[in-house]
Amino acid sequence: MCRILMNERDRKVREAAHQAFSAFIRRGKRKLGPHLKKIFPLWLCSFFDPSPEVSRLARQNFDAAFPQEKQGAVFKIVFKNFLHFANEQLQQSEDSFDDDKAKKEQAEDAFDRITAAVLLALGHSFNFIEEWPEEEKEMYRSKLLDILDLKIDAQPVAEEEKEEEAEQ
Repeated sequence: MCRILMNERDRKVREAAHQAFSAFIRRGKRKLGPHLKKIFPLWLCSFFDPSPEVSRLARQNFDAAFPQEKQGAVFKIVFKNFLHFANEQLQQSEDSFDDDKAKKEQAEDAFDRITAAVLLALGHSFNFIEEWPEEEKEMYRSKLLDILDLKIDAQPVAEEEKEEEAEQ
């Protein structure tokens, strides 16, 4: 079921998977813990599904499973798995979504949808780390920049502003 949350081409199937996941959360959210590291990356990326209903269900399920004040702590547990998943997805090409049953256009659509969701989820992930200690935030930023293969100075904006003020 995990891969269906994001990889399924049919929007209605992705939506049904999130509806089933919702029922599981209502009845057994305490049993979610051992599976969280595997589920979370797909779940977070589903926040950015192009289908508004799928996106809404993914966010609603997450909020039902974890109160707002606990979401940063949850991300701290799963962030390495999330970054690994994001890295794997960003290494994919359109050809990896092509199979005998899929037309080239469908493969391109799946590739675009999943790549966009991963990039948006990476951006959204900064919301989860707001309460982390500064050194942990910096470590996360560094890992993220490595995944994106960006060679830029990742110092926080506040520090850049202080340096500019000191220069003036």
